[in-house]
Amino acid sequence: MTKNLFYNREKKIGIQFDNIARDFMLIALSAKDKEMMIAQAQKNHANAVKLLAEAADSIRTIYLLQDIEILAEAMLAVEQDKFVAKATLTLAEDESDFQEKMTAKVEIMMNARRSELLKANKEKLADKLVSLEMQRQIHHAWFCAVVEATLAMALHDENRQRIFSSIDEMKASISPEVLETLYEALVEFVAECGNAQVFLKPHTSKG
Repeated sequence: MTKNLFYNREKKIGIQFDNIARDFMLIALSAKDKEMMIAQAQKNHANAVKLLAEAADSIRTIYLLQDIEILAEAMLAVEQDKFVAKATLTLAEDESDFQEKMTAKVEIMMNARRSELLKANKEKLADKLVSLEMQRQIHHAWFCAVVEATLAMALHDENRQRIFSSIDEMKASISPEVLETLYEALVEFVAECGNAQVFLKPHTSKG
């Protein structure tokens, strides 16, 4: 049977905060670790989604207090990338006046959409904005849950022993400032994974 090869991925991090220095190790997750990470992320994400659902009515109330013009502009801000994509499809990027033509086309489309939105039912427009905001927040919450769960599973002490068994334990034990530094280190670490020059051992065979 053919065996899969994985790099033995790890990275040492030294952090100094409030005149206290501490070394950590980030160690890439095994297949079993990834299963545990996903389970933790799903649990935390479910809690976040519940809180977002409870906040949806309050957000809708805030939208309904605004003038229709403000709601229209909020929707246009959400849809702007779509207009840019449509305008780009009709132009050649090597044209000398590409930017000017694109800007003009986008403005025409946005003005037409603005007129349409200003005639829309305010409650329906508010509902649409709430729905879009909830989708954005839910997506962001999932990303955060995965990052937090990955860090909790990947973080080890200088003796390569895992420090935390859950996201909640990690967040209760490490200050937000240090966590922010560790999140940044994790992002860099994940970006480095797959580059054999990063690791002391070329690879280990696991199957």
